[in-house]
Amino acid sequence: MSRFTRRSFLASSAALIAGASLPSRAQAPVALTGIDWGGPLIEATRKITAGDKDVDITWDLHSGGAGTVLPKIKAAWPNPKYDFVACWNPVYVTMINEEWLEPLNPDEMPNLRDVPTEYFFKDKNGAIVNVPRSLAGMFWGYRTDKAPVKVEKIEQLFDSKLKGQICWPGPSINSNLQLLSLALSAGGNEKNMEPGWELLKKLAKSGNIGRVAATETDFINSISTGETSVAFWNMSPWKKVSSNFPVKVLTRVPDEKGMKAFMYQDGWVVLKTSKQKKAAKDYLNFFISPENNQAFNEMLGQGTTNRKAKASGFAENIAFKQDELAKYAYFPDFTVLAAQLNDTVKRFETEIVPLL
Repeated sequence: MSRFTRRSFLASSAALIAGASLPSRAQAPVALTGIDWGGPLIEATRKITAGDKDVDITWDLHSGGAGTVLPKIKAAWPNPKYDFVACWNPVYVTMINEEWLEPLNPDEMPNLRDVPTEYFFKDKNGAIVNVPRSLAGMFWGYRTDKAPVKVEKIEQLFDSKLKGQICWPGPSINSNLQLLSLALSAGGNEKNMEPGWELLKKLAKSGNIGRVAATETDFINSISTGETSVAFWNMSPWKKVSSNFPVKVLTRVPDEKGMKAFMYQDGWVVLKTSKQKKAAKDYLNFFISPENNQAFNEMLGQGTTNRKAKASGFAENIAFKQDELAKYAYFPDFTVLAAQLNDTVKRFETEIVPLL
C-alpha cells in the first residue's frame, strides 16, 4: 500500500499546477476553415500545414479564379464560413474596399518583419491586411534559338526582322500589363495609357504581331512551335516553355522602363468575422517562416516572399534583392487597371484588331 505524506501531497499539487499552466499548444488543435486553389497549390499547402499540430483545417477550393469567392463571402456576410482566404492582388483590393479584412500586426506575426514592405496591401487606416506567400511576375522574353533579334528594349519590338514574331496577349489577359509596358516606355502609366495605345497601334501596323493569344495554351503552343518567338506573359507558361527550349526572360534589363518584371503575389488574408483570429494568425505566421516559405515555393517553382528564404530554379529570375526592386521590378496599380478592363477590350477590338 502506498504511503501518502505531506511531501507527496505538495509534489502532486505542484505537478497539477504545472500541468494547468501548460501553454495552449498542448491543448486540442483549433478548428479553422480556409480556402485555397486546387491542384499543386493545395497539395503544397497541405504538406506545409501538416507541420502545424495546433490547427485542424477544413479546406475549401476556389471554383476557378480567386475572385469567385467574393460573391460567396458577400452573400454570407457577416457570417462567412472562412477564417482565412488565399487570394491575389486584384482580390485583395476588392476585400479592402469591402472592409472585410482583419488588420495584421508584426508584433503578433513576427515573420511579417521578414517580408519586404512592397508586398503588403494596407487598409484605409494603414494596417497590413495580407500575408504574402508566393511571388510571381509578368515580363517580356524570347526564344534565343528562334528570335531574329536579341530584344532588350521596347523600341526593338518594331524591328522589321520581327515580322510576325510577336505573340501578343489578348486585352483581358494579364490585367493588360502588356499595354502598360508600352505606356511606361513612352512616359505614361496606369492612369495615362494613351502612349501605350499609340505604340500598340504602331506595332499592329508593323505586322510584327503574329499571334494574339487568348489563353496560356495559345501562348505556349505558339512559342513552342516557333510560330512566334517573342512575347509578354506570366511566369508559369514561360517556365513551361523554358523546360523544352532556350529562353531569355527580360527581368533584369537596366534603364528600360517598359522591360520590367511586373510583380504580383498571392497570399492569405484573415476575415474580420473569424471567431478564431489568433489561431488563424498563428497558423499564417507559421506558414511564412523562412523554412516553410522556401519549401512551399520550391514545390511550385515560384518566388519566395520571406527575405530569409531562398528562391530556386526558374524563380531566380525574379529573386530580387532589396536594392534591386526599384531597378528591375514594377508593382502595378491593379485597382486602376481593373477599372479600365471593359474599355480596354472594346478599344482593342475597334482600334487594334483592324490593323492586324
